[in-house]
Amino acid sequence: MLSTQKNQLETIQRNGIAGDEIPGGITLQFSLSIDEGSGTVSGYAVQSQAVQDGRIPIVGLHGTYRLLVIGPDETRLLSLEGTAEVPFPGEAIGFVLQRFTAHFALGADWNGTGGWTIGRTSHDNVPVRTWP
Repeated sequence: MLSTQKNQLETIQRNGIAGDEIPGGITLQFSLSIDEGSGTVSGYAVQSQAVQDGRIPIVGLHGTYRLLVIGPDETRLLSLEGTAEVPFPGEAIGFVLQRFTAHFALGADWNGTGGWTIGRTSHDNVPVRTWP
């Protein structure tokens, strides 16, 4: 049976990281406020890589949250969007705005898999780890 469970609703704060945590790897660090009652998400994220100009802040981050319960299993689905401030390369000053989207499928322990896209660059099927 497929259902959406909405009992004991509250606002949840979750911090986390998506991506392969290897030297030089690209990761997405995030801090989200999730309103279980309305199913809305807001927060802040930054894509990081250990290279010059390797930090890309994500502003205006918002999205939706759904809790799916199938038998004893719970899956938390998050869909996010915002704007990435991608810095100009090298010595240039400034940044270009690009569309950001992300999707996470998390288990009852709030860990799982997901992916994100900035402009035309995607990172898919990466591990997602969260903590309060």
